[in-house]
Order: sequence, then C-alpha cells, then structure tokens
Amino acid sequence: MATGLGKTRTMVAFVKALLAYNLAKRVLFIVDRIMLAEQALNDGFSLISKEFSAVRITSSNYRQYKNTQIHIVVIDTLENIYQNISSTYYDLIIVDECHRSININRKLIFDHFLCPRIGLTATPRKAIAARGANISEEDLAILDTYKLFGCETGNPDYQFDLARGIDEGFLAPYDVLEIKTELTKQAETDGVEFDYVLDPDERHKIELDQTKKVMLEQLERKYISEDRCLRIAEEIKKNTEYGEKIILFGVSQAHCIILTKAINKVFTAADDELNPRYAEAIISENNDLNSTFKKWFKDINHKPFIAVSVDIMTTGVDIPCVRYIAFAALTKSVGKYIQMLGRGTRLDPKSGKFSFQVLDFVGLCKRMADNGRGTKREK
Repeated sequence: MATGLGKTRTMVAFVKALLAYNLAKRVLFIVDRIMLAEQALNDGFSLISKEFSAVRITSSNYRQYKNTQIHIVVIDTLENIYQNISSTYYDLIIVDECHRSININRKLIFDHFLCPRIGLTATPRKAIAARGANISEEDLAILDTYKLFGCETGNPDYQFDLARGIDEGFLAPYDVLEIKTELTKQAETDGVEFDYVLDPDERHKIELDQTKKVMLEQLERKYISEDRCLRIAEEIKKNTEYGEKIILFGVSQAHCIILTKAINKVFTAADDELNPRYAEAIISENNDLNSTFKKWFKDINHKPFIAVSVDIMTTGVDIPCVRYIAFAALTKSVGKYIQMLGRGTRLDPKSGKFSFQVLDFVGLCKRMADNGRGTKREK
C-alpha cells in the first residue's frame, strides 16, 4: 500500500478483530527503528489500548511483558532475543516496512516463528522489475524481501498503489518543478573541472596535483560545492512560502550539514539567531537530537520548517503537513525514490494541504519517468 494509505491503521483494525474473536492471543509487530516502534505504539495501537494491551519490548523487558497481547519490537532487538522465545509463542507476525526490516540475512529470525506472517511496504515489486538491467542494490534487496513472502513472481496478497490512491482521492496529487543551477547543468553534461579545494576546518585553499573532473552522479559525494548548496537554498526560498514544511534529501551527512547551513543563512534574520533554526539536519550524526527535531518538525507552527536528511526521513515518517519534497541527490533505486516521494502524499485537511510539490534540483523525477499529476515546469 502506498505511503499515506494507512498500512498500520489497517493492521491495528485487523489485530483488534483477531483478538476480539479469540483467533489470536499474541501478535508481534516488527519495525526497523525505535522511532517507528514508538510511532506504532503511540499513534497506532493506542487506538485499541483500552481493550487490548500493547508494549514495545526490549532485550531487558520482554520476559516482564510476556503476557501482553501485542508486542512491538525493533528488528535489531529481536535478533538478540528470538532464540529465547518459543517458536509457537506468537499467533501472527506483522513486519512493517518489510523491505527494510526483513532481508535474506535475517531469514533465520523470520523462519524461527511458526505462524502466519504479513509484510507491509509502500514499495511495489513491479517498479523494480521495470528497471531491468539497471536494477540497483537497494532494489535487489527489496526483491529479496518479496521472495521471503513468496511474491517474487506473483502479486502481493493485497495492493493499493500511489496512482490509484491519488485517483481515488486518498492521497495528495503533486507536480514537479525542476530547478537546475548552472553548476548542476555543467556537471550533468560535460562535468565540473577544478584544481583546488578548501580545507573544511581552516578554510584555506589546497592546490591539487592535477585538474579533476566530477560528473553529477559523483558531485557532493567526495567534493561538496558550498556555492551550489547556497544556490539551492536561495531557490527554495524563492519557490516556497515562509513557514511551510519541506523535506530536502541530500547525498551524504556532510552534504546535509552544508545544505542546512546554507538554508539557515538564507532564511534567518540577524535578530532571529537565538531562536530555533529554520532548517535542521536529521542525520545519524545528530542521533541524540533527532527525536526532538522530528517532534518540532511535525508541529506545523514550530521550527525547523525544513528537515534535511539522507535516509532517516525516507521511510515510515508520518508528517502529513509536509508541502514540499526536495531532491538534491540522485538515486538509482526506484524503491527509494517512491519512499522519498511518499513523505509528501498524505492529505492534511487540518492545515489545508490537499496537494504537494516536488522541487527537483538534480533531474531525478525525469530519470524516473515521473511527471506526477501536475504540469511539469522547467527553470
């Protein structure tokens, strides 16, 4: 089911029915991150908490809560404790974001439990097959996951894709605005040549032994252009309304940090420096602060208004008020592209959001042959 169609809510209703009619006594809900475990507990299974108990289990408390009807667990934790749990302990296992949570390397965990299993994902198998010889490592991993559920050739037991969700009014339509800086256009065609770099700490010039050339696919991976990050920040300000929520995807953690600095430079007034910043990098390096940043970002009236991320904001993040998805990084993975795009597809009547826009700084949408539901405009 496409992002925003309610996979977790559907499972909550399903589990409630099974428990209510004594068709199951214990259910295990597997996620791949603590944030998603808390989201499933607080925003999902809390809907039936008055009737049926749910808890997030850890390596230290799973014995304490052995009689709780719904267990929510992070896959890394389950990997440490599954051998201490009877193979018939659970009556149903649900794997959220199964393209990430379960893969071939964790098949032993998956096969340990003798019960029906349901995998949830917003990544369709047919999108992967369409890539043919260009299939990426990420998409190969997704295909492996489909194999684990017996769907490598046939269709999933149930599917409701993005196009249908938009057509039937359950998901927000979108249009694509492609904005390429001059440096991006140069990197895309002839490549960018340079003969010096700046020291990241002391900012002094370091001359290279020979002139180097980098194409768009390598740009921002080893060498990051601060000028290009600044141009992207300026275009974001030019093409969005102040205070609207934006998720910007960068190439690496270092790239996200420089993009964040550029955005704050462009958006932050001199008298606003003591207040929370307009943009924050939600990356592994900031792991201790990420839960706070996400809580602030989910609040439509609270800064940061822009979340800059590599992978953390790609999957399972439920923030309906996001009005812009911005790409400053390329990917060969159809699955990852669909996941990133899906961060904007939720409708949000509370904030008046019934559509969203993609700001494409690298031509990713064109590479994915995606023109959304709007009219493509180039700049």
